[in-house]
Amino acid sequence: MRDEIPRIHATGAELVIVGNGTPEQAGDFIDGYAVTTPVYTDPSLGIHRAVGARLGGGGWRLIRNALRALSKGHFQTRVLGDPQQHGGVLVITRSGAVAYRYLGEVAGDHPDPAEVVRTLENLAGADAEQ
Repeated sequence: MRDEIPRIHATGAELVIVGNGTPEQAGDFIDGYAVTTPVYTDPSLGIHRAVGARLGGGGWRLIRNALRALSKGHFQTRVLGDPQQHGGVLVITRSGAVAYRYLGEVAGDHPDPAEVVRTLENLAGADAEQ
C-alpha cells in the first residue's frame, strides 16, 4: 500500500497502520520501513478481533507468499507482535461505514492495492457529487 499513498491522499483519505506489537516495536517498524503514515498498535489484539482478523493458518499459500516476497527482494527479519495474527485492509467512511474489507487468511496475504484505491476514488467521486 505504501506505493499508493499519493493516490490515497489524492482522494482525501489517509493510510493508517494498526499493528499488534509493543509501542517500541511500532517505533522500530516506523524507522525500519521509513513509514510516513500514522501507526498505532494494540498488543491486546482487541482491534483485530473487532474487525474479524484471522489467527493462525499457513500451508502452501504461506509458502507461496513467502516465495513471492523473496522474489521481490523482501526478507523476513525478526517477528514483532503476535506472529499468528493476520492483517487486513479496511476502508472506513467518515460516517463509520465499512466500504471495503479484506482480511488476510495467511501471512503475506494482501489485497490488490489498485482495488483499494479504486474504492477510495469511487467514494471521493460520490462525495463530490453530493
